[in-house]
Amino acid sequence: IIKNEGLKRIEIRMNNVCNMSCLHCSNGYSSKWNKIVNDYTPDVLDYELDISQLIEKNDQLGLTENQLIEIIQDVNRNFINLNRVILSGGEPLLNKSFFKVLDLLSEHKNSKNIRLTFYTNLNVGYDIDFDRLSKCLSKFGKTEIAISIDAGEKIYPYFRDGSWNKLNENIKNLKKTNNFSSLETSMSFSAFQLLDLKNIIIDILSLKLSEFRTGLVWTPKYLNPLVLMCRYRKELLYDFDNILSYLEKLPKT
Repeated sequence: IIKNEGLKRIEIRMNNVCNMSCLHCSNGYSSKWNKIVNDYTPDVLDYELDISQLIEKNDQLGLTENQLIEIIQDVNRNFINLNRVILSGGEPLLNKSFFKVLDLLSEHKNSKNIRLTFYTNLNVGYDIDFDRLSKCLSKFGKTEIAISIDAGEKIYPYFRDGSWNKLNENIKNLKKTNNFSSLETSMSFSAFQLLDLKNIIIDILSLKLSEFRTGLVWTPKYLNPLVLMCRYRKELLYDFDNILSYLEKLPKT
């Protein structure tokens, strides 16, 4: 017998609708990657190099609005001690059900004690309704917006297929309507990031976000940082020392 009172944390990946085709992602998590895969015929070199995003077709995330509503209603009704919710996609801000999900979750009896986080690239191709977003988020006890950036200005358009200027603009507009959510960067580290590490850190710090979260990219294997560490360990450690020296000189605030 499962006692529902024990469930306190849920994570919901809504679907794979996304406007980006990040180099460490795949068609399972990105509809844009899915279009690339469907329109592309792998060649011999793709198989030799094991470019998995181009030669594999993964199961795609895909909850309908009715399924999302059913899940949230079940959670609200049966899991009374819920205090942690994480929402992701794809890109939630492109999901037509996203605001509906937030509204429904805010009806949970424990909403004022719920810590809610959602992951976003904050770089969708239309004007985001920041007023509505902030109003929805204000109904929870604590909210975090984890912005997937994964690059500095130099390689951002290449690695994430987006506009650095648009990202900057959206962060500023979000801050105008929301002074209560924690704005964080979600930074994935692959071989690409190691090659531009100092510029990435400088550019991320310039965005003046609350937190700098990092995670290593293990797959696909050709993006694994160990690929470089095996051959250029000495050079990379030299870079790390320079970056640490740079950070130590920054004002503590």
